[in-house]
Amino acid sequence: MKISIVIPCLNEEDFIPYLIEDLRNQSVLPFEIIVVDAGSTDKTLERVKNDTLVKVYNRPPNIGAQRQYGGEQATGDYLFFLDADVRLPIDFLEKSIMEVKQRNLGIAAFRYVPYAKDENGVLKQSSLPISFCYKFLDVLFFIFQKISPSGAGSGIFVKKEIFDSSLGFSKNLKFDDIEFIRRVARYIKFGQLKVQLFVSDRRFVRYGVVKIFVSYLVLSIFFMFNLFKAAEVVEYKFSDYYKKK
Repeated sequence: MKISIVIPCLNEEDFIPYLIEDLRNQSVLPFEIIVVDAGSTDKTLERVKNDTLVKVYNRPPNIGAQRQYGGEQATGDYLFFLDADVRLPIDFLEKSIMEVKQRNLGIAAFRYVPYAKDENGVLKQSSLPISFCYKFLDVLFFIFQKISPSGAGSGIFVKKEIFDSSLGFSKNLKFDDIEFIRRVARYIKFGQLKVQLFVSDRRFVRYGVVKIFVSYLVLSIFFMFNLFKAAEVVEYKFSDYYKKK
């Protein structure tokens, strides 16, 4: 069993080293970690390039093109597409593989749980409003997983053979993650795993809880009808968290 991790990134020096450390400490180690960088100008690549498990590739944005290229380079049997700011429980990979086998899933999403950092960079529980937003979305994903499969690019599992036989991630869509899940789930069994994936709350912190939550609700309406291109009218920025307000 070989597990490949694919991480698209851009200026993630404050987050990606912790994800690499989490992967290094897994109860079941990945076979390879593929980092696809979109031209970082900070110390992102310096933080990861000397790790023997990490393979670094350069690919211009958008993020769909990064995910697709990383998946094409992967040689493992199982692919985990992870955003650079996520954190993993020590048994994340082990429990994920165990559950997809038990449920005979070909593609899956996770339970996304928000986390925050204190002034010293130590992880802590996110605020109650942000936690509520994620819990609300988590319940929706769970209820509708068989009718309208959904997930986020922060964490997607797919078998390599399924990825290779699909059209992969779209290079021309902003919301390539949900479109990929929805398209593949038409012919491959999808499920939301019980495994928790800890996701940074920085988007909510930067842009405001109400604004982001409303954006998610509006986007969900577009996604309900598979209107992924039309959904791009909703303002939703990527990879600019490192910039000062």
